[in-house]
Amino acid sequence: MTSDLLIALLIGLSLPVIGAGLALELGATAPNTVLGFAIVVAIGISAAGWALLGRPESAPSPNQAPWQ
Repeated sequence: MTSDLLIALLIGLSLPVIGAGLALELGATAPNTVLGFAIVVAIGISAAGWALLGRPESAPSPNQAPWQ
């Protein structure tokens, strides 16, 4: 693993925890915080799926055999 990947993992894991802590500190209930987190995750998964489905298919290069 490279250090860039470890930093991305650390940030990716800490941001939801900090966000949940701030939401609870500002008066949101625990069920509402979990619901908000679930909605954000669902939007992120939908956006990623949409982006993956929207990619154009790559054609094989002309000098490459079809079985390669």
